[in-house]
Amino acid sequence: MREVKEAEYWLESAKKTMAPPGADREKYTVIAAQCIHSIIRANDALTLRYLNKRAMRHDEAITLISERGSKNRSS
Repeated sequence: MREVKEAEYWLESAKKTMAPPGADREKYTVIAAQCIHSIIRANDALTLRYLNKRAMRHDEAITLISERGSKNRSS
């Protein structure tokens, strides 16, 4: 699934950025953004797999993953 592969690449990118020493704020801002993108893509993979839907906006992602949780509890 494309979304899973992209999530893995975002996370790997964050790990590689983290590896060299350096403590400037900009570096950690980039690492945080990479991790967030990884989470977003992983969430897309879950909602596409189980709900056949993808969030178009970040705030929709919370609703969709909650919907998946509700379906899981009612099963």
